[in-house]
Amino acid sequence: MKFSKPAVSSPKRLEIRSKGKITLLKSLSAAVFVAVVSSGFPLAPAQAAGTYDGANGTVLCTTGYFTIALNVVTEHTECAGAAVIPASVTSIGSGGFAGSSITSVVFSGTNTLTTIGGSAFQSIQTLTSIEIPASVTTIDPDAFAYSNALTSITVIEPNVNYSSVDGVLFNNDQSSLVAYANGIPATTYSIPAGVTSIAVSAFRGANLTSVTIPASVTTIGLAAFGGSQVTSVIFSGTSTLTTIGDYAFQSAQIASITIPPSVTSIGDSAFGSSQVTSVIFSGNSTLASIGAYAFSSTGLTSFTIPASVTTIGANAFLSYNLVSISVPADNQNYSSLDGVLFNKQKTSLINFPASKLATTYSIPTSVTRIEASAFSQTSALASVTIPSSVTTIGDRAFYSAVALTSITVAADNENYSSLDGVLFDKQKTSVVNYPMSNLTKTYSIPSSVTSVEAFAFYGAPFYAVTIPSSTSVIRNNAFMYARSNLNVYFLGNA
Repeated sequence: MKFSKPAVSSPKRLEIRSKGKITLLKSLSAAVFVAVVSSGFPLAPAQAAGTYDGANGTVLCTTGYFTIALNVVTEHTECAGAAVIPASVTSIGSGGFAGSSITSVVFSGTNTLTTIGGSAFQSIQTLTSIEIPASVTTIDPDAFAYSNALTSITVIEPNVNYSSVDGVLFNNDQSSLVAYANGIPATTYSIPAGVTSIAVSAFRGANLTSVTIPASVTTIGLAAFGGSQVTSVIFSGTSTLTTIGDYAFQSAQIASITIPPSVTSIGDSAFGSSQVTSVIFSGNSTLASIGAYAFSSTGLTSFTIPASVTTIGANAFLSYNLVSISVPADNQNYSSLDGVLFNKQKTSLINFPASKLATTYSIPTSVTRIEASAFSQTSALASVTIPSSVTTIGDRAFYSAVALTSITVAADNENYSSLDGVLFDKQKTSVVNYPMSNLTKTYSIPSSVTSVEAFAFYGAPFYAVTIPSSTSVIRNNAFMYARSNLNVYFLGNA
């Protein structure tokens, strides 16, 4: 809200200087309120608050202000410098001070604060320390994430729910590490013995490079090290860790990790988009589950799946750099052949590594199903031959296969067919996939086609396509990332 100058008969400035105190003056001729601060310049009405009535209103920071509704801090407007929280505030709401420029937080009087919401103090680069009142009972995940200047989180005693040690936030009995202050200057940190869980987002965005995890830790929570600078994680030789949660190391700088034999579950996207190039499982690994996208978009070039694994989520190894996947012969659920991942019976082709150097590939005749994204993002594969045994091809099986020029289907396949290197259903009523590197300059969809499937022409290089009158359905994203100047000709009613 912009400040509008009152239309008064005399352009006299109303001014009171009172060492930072705000005074409300009423201009009788304009019938409006004007707030004046020590600088003598009127503030915008929205900021001119000091209107907090014990439940609702706005409160000034050194500059800017924050808003309170029903005793919950809901948002701030360019809040910078000191933020003094009234004693009657019960909650700092989600994102209440996120991205602000506050340098200090003061909880006044005998406060009643019970809750610090998710992202309440996230991404503040000016706050170096904060004291948690004794009254606080709940601190949500990400409350202090990415606040990289924060060197200390201190809990005021007696708090029955939280405690702090050396500026790090724990639950009361210190069995759970809740939040590490990202601005602590040390580059290494040893989690205290006795901690059993690393909480959600505990080290999110931390500037640490090395963390030592004691034998007592059994769980690494969701996004615990997400986006952190951690390159090394050292586990105790007697580790009891069982769970690496979803997104635990997503986008982290971790380079290598040795997974303790006690780990049974690696969650969805646990290492997705991280810098990891080496993952080692001990010979007696008990790992049972690898989540969806768990190792997608990493630096891994090879991966050995332990014999104990029973479940692998979708796109677990969808990664540009991967050359080979190996499965030991005694795994009862999965197998590999020439670096390609299959189920045990080789009836399902799960993943053809994106950077496998083969330019041609004939799918084994035992395969009945090609899983979703199985050949996605391949960089060298130019041609694929699909045998008569295949009955099902999953969604986006050849998505972004940048070198693919031709897909050939055995003539006696009862479910699929090919024509000029393009994949169709058996009756050629549906276009399934047009290879990205099929360099035909123009393409006419056969007159038998009634539908164009999702992503069928993803990244298609041709300059023009003709769609016959028989085609009545074009699925979402059918021409995604085709040429921006693509000419499309409809022979029927568009």
